[in-house]
Amino acid sequence: RQGSIVIERVVVTYSNGQVHYGDLEKPLTLQTGQSTPSIDPRDEERFVDTVDVAYTMAGRTTGPVQIEVQALQSTRGRQVARAEKAPPPTRTVGAPAGTAAETGEATRPRTRSLSQPRSVSPAPKAAEDNKPYATVDVFFGTDRKQEANRQKWERQLASFGTQSGRKLTLGRASVTVPKQGRSGGTITRPDWDIIVARFSLRNEDLARDFTIFGVDVLDQAEFVKQMQEQRKKSQRYKDQAFVFVHGFNVSFDDALFRAAQMTFDTGFDGVPFVYSWPSIAGLSGYILDRTRAQSAEDYLRNFVELIEKQSGAKTIHLIAHSMGNDPLLRVLRYMSDRPPSGAPARTPRFGEIVLAAPDVTRETFEQAVPRIKALGTGMTLYASSNDWALRVSQELLRGEPPAGWVPSTGPLVMSGVDTIDISKASTDFFSLNHSTFADREQLLKDMGGLLEKSTRPPNRRLDLFKVVTTPAGNYWRFEPR
Repeated sequence: RQGSIVIERVVVTYSNGQVHYGDLEKPLTLQTGQSTPSIDPRDEERFVDTVDVAYTMAGRTTGPVQIEVQALQSTRGRQVARAEKAPPPTRTVGAPAGTAAETGEATRPRTRSLSQPRSVSPAPKAAEDNKPYATVDVFFGTDRKQEANRQKWERQLASFGTQSGRKLTLGRASVTVPKQGRSGGTITRPDWDIIVARFSLRNEDLARDFTIFGVDVLDQAEFVKQMQEQRKKSQRYKDQAFVFVHGFNVSFDDALFRAAQMTFDTGFDGVPFVYSWPSIAGLSGYILDRTRAQSAEDYLRNFVELIEKQSGAKTIHLIAHSMGNDPLLRVLRYMSDRPPSGAPARTPRFGEIVLAAPDVTRETFEQAVPRIKALGTGMTLYASSNDWALRVSQELLRGEPPAGWVPSTGPLVMSGVDTIDISKASTDFFSLNHSTFADREQLLKDMGGLLEKSTRPPNRRLDLFKVVTTPAGNYWRFEPR
């Protein structure tokens, strides 16, 4: 209305949860009376919830800046809005009234400037049955370096990169999980990995994708308070918790997605924790990731001990994947030599210890197991012969097979460990974080039964596990129908 402005970004949020991120190739300067091109044109009808505009001033202006945002809304759209009891749309202060259109009425969604962020409540809860998604709260610990906050869902989200922060940071994240349209064990995202890069194929959609709805850093007192409140709500997995340690080539967000996926798909209503060490989340970072994983030992130990002492959980399961097995095994070896201090006395100290596709040498694994197996109710090793990253590891380790690799002679079999060969659970060609262990619905069913009741041997939990007898003892092979 006066002077000119430079439009940097326009974000449209729809009532069905879909979000259009209008990142411009270059800022768009609008003079008085000029309009942007159409934003996110669609054939289908959707009700617009908010339009967020990020802009800067250009040139000299006097008086208030007035920006007009128009959206075409049909009669049906207004009926849907009333049915959902949505608040009536408001307009930017000072904006003129709308004009009529041939097929509907031009109305103004609620608008605000992204240059003036405001705090909002956390993610909506899954108890609202009309929502196409559920919300899973995941508590996290990380030694990643915290970066500048990111703006998303009208709030500030804490962000963590690939560098080491050299300290333990605690927090809580909210992850949305689509209720329909995916197979158990899968993480649906609008991104596509093609070995060297990740491309976004479409906008994030709450009804179709896993999304990060909130990430908040908490001090220790608040962290303890919130995890205890979450534990008290548990019913099926009464007073239980699990700690998940991710593997190679995993970003902070990816670790949250995986923890939320396991929580949702297994029906785990205890407290899910994830520990995220500073993986660089790239193919070229294998050697550096191994060093970073080992360096996380002290921070991971402090994290596990905090949960053990102050969560109030009576059973704490430990789950590690890939390279995440390295720091977890180091922590367990340390704990095996030292009784807990200030923690409730319990025998065994932990619940199930699940080691999925462990990327540690067989020698390291064989030395660790006799010392640590008494710490848990039981120990399970998921191994595979078609794991891409373990094959790379074997080459880099000069032919020494990792403990999670199944060579032609068969998997590693040890007393006190339930070894399960899951080679016939297919992997995703583009999934460089080799997440086979949680990518098949039947294996998730097995893990859910293991955490809930510690049922063993494995073929009592899942009849698709066939017993194989070897001189070293029995192991189980996954044989899908």
